[in-house]
Amino acid sequence: MKKTKENTWDKVITSNLKDNHTTIQELWDYREMVMMLIKRNFITGYKQTLLGPAWAFISPFITTVVFTFIFGNLVGLSTDGIPQFLYYFCALIFWNYFSGCTSSISSTFVSGGGLMSKVYFPRLIIPITTVCSGFISFGIQLLLLIGFYIFYLILGANIHITLPILLIPIYFLQLILLSLGVGSFFASITTKYKDLSMVIGFIIQMWMYITPIAYSSSIIAPKFYFLYHLNPVTNTIEWIIYSFFGVGNPSVIGLIYSIGISILAFLIGIRFFRKSEKTFIDTI
Repeated sequence: MKKTKENTWDKVITSNLKDNHTTIQELWDYREMVMMLIKRNFITGYKQTLLGPAWAFISPFITTVVFTFIFGNLVGLSTDGIPQFLYYFCALIFWNYFSGCTSSISSTFVSGGGLMSKVYFPRLIIPITTVCSGFISFGIQLLLLIGFYIFYLILGANIHITLPILLIPIYFLQLILLSLGVGSFFASITTKYKDLSMVIGFIIQMWMYITPIAYSSSIIAPKFYFLYHLNPVTNTIEWIIYSFFGVGNPSVIGLIYSIGISILAFLIGIRFFRKSEKTFIDTI
């Protein structure tokens, strides 16, 4: 067709993955939509609730109390001298962010199917919106952690911040990349095999128990140490604990490995996601 002023388009949508690729510039062009969806997610998440946004810190607080009672007191699992409540709260807020994002992203095509079937926008906006929406709750919980930290310092707890605390953005980014990769991969395969969506929650739950959330990694037997640290979240949590409390002996190689695995998972997950977004509307 001859190009004229009447038939010139800014965007041509095709079924060809190469022709219809999403660029950073395109994602930036839809930044207002991202902000709108973040606002919507936050409002709907606490809409018609009795305590509203207060659940952002009530939920991890209650979970921490349960962990302290069961794993700290009844079972007696070690936290390497770190006050049990403080250890569990710190580990849980990072884990909850990762697991929450992974779980939500894995249901992208189901939860966002109605919107995606009506209007075009880069489909990657939905996973990006998910990780961004979690910033708000995580920020509230991090402030609460700082408050508890100061409280325990006043009580004389033997904890101290170490220099790697400056790498917190790196740890956080690594968890984001991993959640985007794993979540996007599950989102792509559950469009075809819907029964897999039922086991995602189970997988994430089991993942938590092979990560030093309810216990310190120091209790792991030496013969299982290598296998245990193949979990990329393990190394990250160890560095987070060391950064906040000065306890532990995290490995630099382990952190580099976790970052590498997260980048690889991100690239693979996004690749699968891009392939599935062309036909998901016919399968969900």
